[in-house]
Amino acid sequence: MTENAFGQEQSFERPFSVKEVVKFASPYIVAAPGPALTFETDTSLRSSDNDIAILNFALALEYLEAEFYNINVPRFYR
Repeated sequence: MTENAFGQEQSFERPFSVKEVVKFASPYIVAAPGPALTFETDTSLRSSDNDIAILNFALALEYLEAEFYNINVPRFYR
């Protein structure tokens, strides 16, 4: 078993909540151009604006992941 992000020993990670994702990703977002990276999680408030906000949030996370690999892969695998 390994420790997860919360210091608990588990054989499998549990999915992060939206609030946890924002908490862990926020230190890596220095300045994001465009709209704020927030959205409503209440499904009764469905709107096209919220759907776009969800997509912007997901794209920002994809960008962070790509930058992580762009910086670290060459550093560790020369």
